[in-house]
Amino acid sequence: MHITKSLKGWGNTPILILLILSVQMVIYFSILKNSPHIDLDYKSNIIPLLTVDSIEKYFSSAQIFDLQPIRDLSLLLDIYQERITGYSSFHLQNFILWLAIVSFAYFLLLKIGVQHKHAYSIVFLISTHPVGANVVSDIASRKHLLSVLFILLTTIFYLSWCQLPKKTTVILIILMYLLSILSQPITVLWPMLPLVQSFFQIKMRLKLRQLLVLLLPIASLCFYFNYRYYTGKYLHQANAIKIYPMLENLQLIPQMYGRYFINIIFPFDLALYYKIYSVQNLAGSILFMLWLWLLKKRLSILALVLPLVLYFIPLIVVTFNITPIFVSDMYLILPLIVFFYLSYKSVINLIHSQTLLAIMVIVLCVFSLLSYRQSRIWLSNKSIWENDYKNQPSHESALQYVKFLLNEGDSDFDAQLTRKIIFDFAKFETVNPLKDLFPVSQKYVLKVFCSKKYSSIQKIKYLNDFPFESIQKSDYLKRLSSGHSETSTNPCSFLISQ
Repeated sequence: MHITKSLKGWGNTPILILLILSVQMVIYFSILKNSPHIDLDYKSNIIPLLTVDSIEKYFSSAQIFDLQPIRDLSLLLDIYQERITGYSSFHLQNFILWLAIVSFAYFLLLKIGVQHKHAYSIVFLISTHPVGANVVSDIASRKHLLSVLFILLTTIFYLSWCQLPKKTTVILIILMYLLSILSQPITVLWPMLPLVQSFFQIKMRLKLRQLLVLLLPIASLCFYFNYRYYTGKYLHQANAIKIYPMLENLQLIPQMYGRYFINIIFPFDLALYYKIYSVQNLAGSILFMLWLWLLKKRLSILALVLPLVLYFIPLIVVTFNITPIFVSDMYLILPLIVFFYLSYKSVINLIHSQTLLAIMVIVLCVFSLLSYRQSRIWLSNKSIWENDYKNQPSHESALQYVKFLLNEGDSDFDAQLTRKIIFDFAKFETVNPLKDLFPVSQKYVLKVFCSKKYSSIQKIKYLNDFPFESIQKSDYLKRLSSGHSETSTNPCSFLISQ
């Protein structure tokens, strides 16, 4: 009865739930239907788990570059399920986890006093935000989904415990927190929440500090083991540094927060540069401070404690340890809840309900279209690297993109586009540019020579316009000029065998 009254003028609960589900199905239908096997996901996350048949083998494996136990356990369940049924459920499980996160975000909003109708509005915005499209569509992001799901549950249990302290609730808080950091350790600083609240809530101070005594050893162990792992075994296996020394990056933090913030407000393109002095970072920093100033005029300090702590927790680890994260800001799911909650709460009484509804509809349509576009990027290996190259041009993205172009079938091979990417690729400074450039050039020259799509005149033009060294280039030009491209030693047989 209470729910029906609170939703008067907004429709009823089943209709709103059905609407959210329908929009989600439209956004992710292609991903769920095709469940694409993306090389980036399979090589680093799935293939290393195929031979794991014991706990000992899992922890001693030299193939697993990113050890996240709960995430890997859930992937193993997908692997066993696929072996039995033949159906790939990797993306389906991501989708189910995403729906669970949206649901628990709704319950969290209710816990902090948001009315049902407002909670539905905020959750609808969160569910359609393009950040979610990357997390659902990328199998490797299972760790972020699980980590956020469990930290939401941790927070919900924590708020229940604040209202009615029970030992069983404390056990659930510790268990959910442990599951979260074992899925992905980015939420390791969640104990900041009771720490901050202990300064404001005098009556709860003793109990909050008792809870911290239980949580801080777990957080400390998580910090220690992850630091050891990412500067030791991970570095050795993956040949990459995942965690940078904290003190060297202290000056980066304000700028990086700005970048995350602007991606929440204007999620037109999630793959932006991580350069600290970029326009996006500066604009985001200014907007973030402006946003806080506006909120301070509308909300009390106590009302900001929970949301602001939740905003910073998922980002502190990332900003202390700057790394080039592929494609998107997957760490923004939890801050989305904070941003929309605070923004919605601060304007709900300032804007006429019909005007607010019109703004909501426009934002939801824009978010849904952007999410749909973002999800389709994950339908193939080529589209992923093409998007990454266009938005974050680098040596690695150009190399991967040109490899996919060179592996295209003859009918799809685009000699001009491939040549352009190779030119761009050559511009990036590397320790040994010839190491990558030479084999790519060799294959391009061979691909052009063997193509049945282009005439001999076109092939000669493409080869003459290609300035990079190739052992066979002059030989291929002679064959094409003489009209005898087919000889007893046909190099195209090698291309076909590949």
